[in-house]
Amino acid sequence: MPKTIIPVIGALWLVLAAIGAWSTIAFAIAAPAAVLLGTYLLASAVTGSNGH
Repeated sequence: MPKTIIPVIGALWLVLAAIGAWSTIAFAIAAPAAVLLGTYLLASAVTGSNGH
């Protein structure tokens, strides 16, 4: 029984590690993109209200 449990645990750990890495990468990409988008929208709203 332990001979089948160990590979399953190893596979689950690898999957969780891959998901964690992907989440970190996705967050690292999405966070600056959200900041840039927010800054752009804010700037466009300010310039739009100023009449430029």
